[in-house]
Amino acid sequence: MKNFAIAVQWVLICFCSSISFAGTPSLVTFYIVDYPPYLIESDKHGATSGMDVDIVRAAFREMNISATVKVMPWKRIIKSMKKGLIAGTISCSKRKDRIEYMLFSDPISQINQAAISATDKHIGNVSQVSDLAKYKVVGVEGWGVLNNLKKNGVPFHTTKNIENGITSILYRDVDVFFNGSETTKYQSKLMGVRDQLTFTPFVDSTATDLHLCISKPFTNSKELVTVFDQGLSRLKANGVYSSIRSRYLN
Repeated sequence: MKNFAIAVQWVLICFCSSISFAGTPSLVTFYIVDYPPYLIESDKHGATSGMDVDIVRAAFREMNISATVKVMPWKRIIKSMKKGLIAGTISCSKRKDRIEYMLFSDPISQINQAAISATDKHIGNVSQVSDLAKYKVVGVEGWGVLNNLKKNGVPFHTTKNIENGITSILYRDVDVFFNGSETTKYQSKLMGVRDQLTFTPFVDSTATDLHLCISKPFTNSKELVTVFDQGLSRLKANGVYSSIRSRYLN
């Protein structure tokens, strides 16, 4: 009787698993832009990688789905997602203008905004974004984090990438690089200047969640989100999620 009960239990598990996978493909492709450490267009081996890329691949692998990642310009990604031509992108934030054509997974990671300064240059007491108004501030051109500076009336200049932002505060007449702390820590580590920087968080700035974003018109889009969230939950339970993050953030 006991063996029969165990057999029934396994049948139910397999049946429930088949429901979760119903309609989902065995191979799915997502498109990214370069945004280290979350998304890395080309690592030292010439392959796409990154913290969120590794997490997405591992989460789908938990559900017996192979996830591949390719590079595409951001504007083309958006146009393709609106038409349902591609499955989606890693990783993007949830915004009102995206809800019409995107589905969002459970959060994969976060962006924490910070005032980054050279350790040997004292910038005084900074706790709110508005406190930066008295300093010379630079941010990466076109990045969404700059909206927080605009909202708080902080004048700023722009630079083309993170490396230039770091160089600006270390070697030029710039007081603060306003950016995500995770991306800046990763890039400064690659540059060998991590110990020369100070990261000051803001009490009035909440972290921005990043998601796997699925095109609503894409075939079986809802099932893809459900399956990914299940795989992500497994990664967090078995410790793989934390292990992947530590490789990039520590």
